[in-house]
Amino acid sequence: MVTMITTHTLTGYPITLLGLSTTTELKLQQLGISTLEQLARLAVPDAHQAAREAIAAIQQELAERFAPRRVQCFSKTSFATHFIIQVENLFFFKASCIPDDEDSYTCTYHWHTSDAQHSEFFREPTQVRSDQTISATPAILVDSKPNSSEQTPAAMKPVLHRSSSSSWDSYDEWNHALATYFTAGIPQGHVVYLSVDDAIIQQIEHQLTVRLGRSPEPFIAAVRRRVVYGQRVVFRRIWGRNRYGEPNCIAFLAAMVLAASRMAEDEEESIAASNYFTRFCEVLQLNQEIGRPSGMRPGDEEPLWHEWAKWLGENGLISSARPGEGPNRYINYPISQALLRGVDRNRLYRLFRESNWPDDWDIEMVTAKVRRAAPYLTKHLQRLLSDRSQRAEAIAEAIYEVYEAWVRGESNDHTSYRSRRNYLMAGIWRSEDVLSGAIEYFLYPQTPRRQQIDELIVDIDNKPHTLTIERPGWYMPLCPVNEQHLNQGVRYTVIQPPEFNALLLPSRTFWILRPDPNNPESGVYASWGRVPLGTKCIILCRKELLADLEQLRAERLIEWHGHPQSIPSFAEWVEVRDCMVISPVWDGVEIKHSDLHSALQPRERLNIGLSGGLRAPRGGWLAGFGPQVTIFGFAPAADVRVFRLSDDKQIYEETEPTNQPFSIPWQTPGDYRIEATAEGLLSQSLVKLVDWDQLEMASDDDFEWLQIGTIRLCGVVSHLLDTEA
Repeated sequence: MVTMITTHTLTGYPITLLGLSTTTELKLQQLGISTLEQLARLAVPDAHQAAREAIAAIQQELAERFAPRRVQCFSKTSFATHFIIQVENLFFFKASCIPDDEDSYTCTYHWHTSDAQHSEFFREPTQVRSDQTISATPAILVDSKPNSSEQTPAAMKPVLHRSSSSSWDSYDEWNHALATYFTAGIPQGHVVYLSVDDAIIQQIEHQLTVRLGRSPEPFIAAVRRRVVYGQRVVFRRIWGRNRYGEPNCIAFLAAMVLAASRMAEDEEESIAASNYFTRFCEVLQLNQEIGRPSGMRPGDEEPLWHEWAKWLGENGLISSARPGEGPNRYINYPISQALLRGVDRNRLYRLFRESNWPDDWDIEMVTAKVRRAAPYLTKHLQRLLSDRSQRAEAIAEAIYEVYEAWVRGESNDHTSYRSRRNYLMAGIWRSEDVLSGAIEYFLYPQTPRRQQIDELIVDIDNKPHTLTIERPGWYMPLCPVNEQHLNQGVRYTVIQPPEFNALLLPSRTFWILRPDPNNPESGVYASWGRVPLGTKCIILCRKELLADLEQLRAERLIEWHGHPQSIPSFAEWVEVRDCMVISPVWDGVEIKHSDLHSALQPRERLNIGLSGGLRAPRGGWLAGFGPQVTIFGFAPAADVRVFRLSDDKQIYEETEPTNQPFSIPWQTPGDYRIEATAEGLLSQSLVKLVDWDQLEMASDDDFEWLQIGTIRLCGVVSHLLDTEA
């Protein structure tokens, strides 16, 4: 374990703060355990079967929650007896029975957060506010002897009784559902927008209804019940984290963004705090026509946005919420999150319906078609489509989600087009044999965005295949892809769950493949979305597109290495390798295949690249061997700042030349955010530094072996196979 900090000894907090299931909590309560320090009862020598079952239940739940981190629950006896919960490099909890005399002992607990993560899993008991009184007096157990035949201590009364805010209610259901919706299936390193509008609230409500087996309390009513007292907004019940480790403030922040999404176009042109808070008070149903709600002073909400950003960073995602300038500093947080508004969605639905678009386009095709239709869209959408910042990717995804909702039969007036279907999309995965150079392509299914699927089974050649997660956003590669699949597309029936009809590989004339963003040196390429600026890619295309690519090359828009390579198994297809965008000026250049032009044209003018260092097996870099940074862009230089996520402390600030690698004086293990700004544009990236103590010895089963005749090779390890076997 790494060096521990922020030790706490508090008394009387309920076991509900562990976020265990009702079944496990009941097992503990049957043992007389209702507070954190009472967990020391599980350390009593010769604990009976019920206690052992409770320990096993805690171990199993925490192991599932924090996988792949190792979880240990065990007892230890010395001068005192201790029950210990230890999650690898995340937190350490010890509940202790300390003997006072022959007939009594004291129960207490200690909580530690590691320097590697600064976890706030127990945020609520450590979030001591000025309006709370905490008694630190330990609870005393009388008439109990650890070595007597009565092994379980007598019941204790908690010193401090908390309010019912720790119980799970409708607000908490919405809070968890929103956290899941905006992070499920999102690849690591992506920028997240808490882009909430009325249509999204309806989608989440439908998901909640299916999951709960009942209709949840309406969103606004749940938020009002938690934060509104009379006509005042009170924040104290949305501080801290819930049982899943998620900030309790997400639903409230979503309500703030919902108000921004309801702002009309004329309000946006003359934006001011009064305009925004008029909408916000309408959302919370407060009798106030102008200005901030009572109890919500300027800046009170900013720590909540910081907590949202911190939690996203801990999970490998980047928050897009940023303050504004001057009097709009605080209202810019929610307004910056409202990508699409109701009027924008209505115009998109109208475009899809009247243009009679097919229901099997992928995100690149939809984005290209919407860009061409920009003159017929709202002014707000036109401005979004012209964005060349890191936000461009989020805008494309938001538009595609509207398209997917239209395909499913949803619309803003909640009517249904019953002929529409619901598909899972797939891309392609490329692998190359290091010795023979043979190239293979595989079907690479995407996970459903904005929802969690427990089990997904696909029928491939009359055989069921259960899909397993390869990384956030993607399942493991499936069956090989042949030339017919590339030319005509392919559909496989989804057996489970019933809400999906098929797994679809769309028919396309080209695929743009980028190196593995988690391990660019692996040699693996796949359709992992847009290719970032400064990244070399492979273009797999039909031969008739080569003339267009040569034209773009002649215009000095792209460049590649060598000659297009034929693929023996794909007679009409070629690969253009090491291709990279080298110019931002694409307007005025037209080619025959406009979709190829749109796919290659850079949406961003600034990007952060990471290279070198020593990568950790499970992601990130090992401490002391962090990556070099390159700011890719068309400006000559960029302002670079690096922040430590745990406390948002800035550790680096310099102006660096673009397109040249430089080193950062990385500090202790932990999570860091890099910000680069140039020509008014902002790009962000995350870096995780892993402590060497977190490394585990790998077994032979973890290696990927290369077999040559009777010898298997893996790095410096070789096995001689039994030739007679």
